[in-house]
Amino acid sequence: MKNFFLKFLLASLLGIFSLQCYANDRIRFASPSLKISFPKPNSIIQFFATTPPDESSYSGIAVHIQVPDKGNKYYDVFAGVIGAEEVPYPRPYLEIVSVFLENVDETSEKALFIIGATQILHRGNNTEGYKYSIYIFKHPGDKRFISGLPRLTEIEKQIGDGFGGIMEGELITAPYKNAADVRNILKRLGYLKGE
Repeated sequence: MKNFFLKFLLASLLGIFSLQCYANDRIRFASPSLKISFPKPNSIIQFFATTPPDESSYSGIAVHIQVPDKGNKYYDVFAGVIGAEEVPYPRPYLEIVSVFLENVDETSEKALFIIGATQILHRGNNTEGYKYSIYIFKHPGDKRFISGLPRLTEIEKQIGDGFGGIMEGELITAPYKNAADVRNILKRLGYLKGE
């Protein structure tokens, strides 16, 4: 019985190790999966790092949302790729900082906001910090988008990017680092009325 238990334990450990190696080679998770009420309650948002087959350059983060369907099934909504313009491969690449929902257009549905940060490090000119970027996806309603969700690019441009850290020896504060900061900017821009 003791030998059987040891063999079973060893086989289990080897199986887990093999599965982890396989997963790491095939899938590059850029962030943990999160439960989110977009576009429906109990949806799950997932972020995958993407690179070309030869890994010659960085291609961004693919955003997928698993949406509950009839029964216990889910369907996949591909929101789009974010951060592809950031930094060439190898790392650093876009890190997911915050994911939240906010109503900023004429519909009653909330849009999906994603804040990403890219680490910037240039020792030669004493620059070190993070470039923050905002990505806003419009609620799809009842449509099942396959090729990506519409983005609210006009609002993205108004919020803009920002840098936080030391730039050429000078301390710079980013205009936003989290959801509360972005909401304050949205209020100043007139998107969050009555709050």
